Amino acid sequence: MTIQIEHSVPKSWWGCDINHPDCPAKDLNNLYPSDGTTNNHKSNHPLGVVTTSSYSNSESKICTGTNYGYTGTFFEPADQYKGDFARTYFYMGTAYEHYTRKWDSTITESMMEPDTYPTLKPWAVQLLLQWTRQDPVSQKELTRVENVYTIQRNRNPFIDYPDLLEYIWGNKVGTAWHFSATDIQKTIKPKLKIYPNPTKKIVNIETESNVGTINYKVITLTGSIVLSGITEGKSINISKLPSGVYLCSIESQAEKMVIKLVVL
Repeated sequence: MTIQIEHSVPKSWWGCDINHPDCPAKDLNNLYPSDGTTNNHKSNHPLGVVTTSSYSNSESKICTGTNYGYTGTFFEPADQYKGDFARTYFYMGTAYEHYTRKWDSTITESMMEPDTYPTLKPWAVQLLLQWTRQDPVSQKELTRVENVYTIQRNRNPFIDYPDLLEYIWGNKVGTAWHFSATDIQKTIKPKLKIYPNPTKKIVNIETESNVGTINYKVITLTGSIVLSGITEGKSINISKLPSGVYLCSIESQAEKMVIKLVVL
């Protein structure tokens, strides 16, 4: 099996190449590991429920179907990931509706419309809302959004506040949605921290409470694990690592985070 980096929202839906500043194809909120064969079959097909299957594996299938009036070839993920895909599409449509090149209206497969709200085509809104209602936010999504935040410093708000979707596209449009500053602070406040950073010899791990043992990995930017283990002393000896920039993955029973680590 070959693992590829999948653009959940296909990068071809933008009218620009992957390195163009108006093509947010490197947003981690939109990137997922995928079986290469499945990813190639997915191509730039829209999401949808298929009636028959020309390709399938244990997690997804691809074929024709009709969804809320739109007929075409669809990619249908497994039920447990339909909400994940939907919340990603709502995020991408919200975060990047304003880009200069915007969405490429010549691609009929695209679920997006150029210019402004609601950004997603009407049939797509109905499908994605159905999927978010059927597949609520999972612990995997909550962990992932925290890890993305530590690297990219932004979040998918529809994972933190899934009911927000109903106020923007769903059955509560026109109704005011309220939240407090305290809610935001709780959302973005990590339970795990490392210090000092940058460092030469020792990385200390700070926790809010006694969380027991902590699993850690130090990973190069090319994906090689150069150091790993379990610590109860809340510190990691990195003195043998060459100077450079790494990713430090730390995981307790309560939380998992990936943090950029600079070794001097």
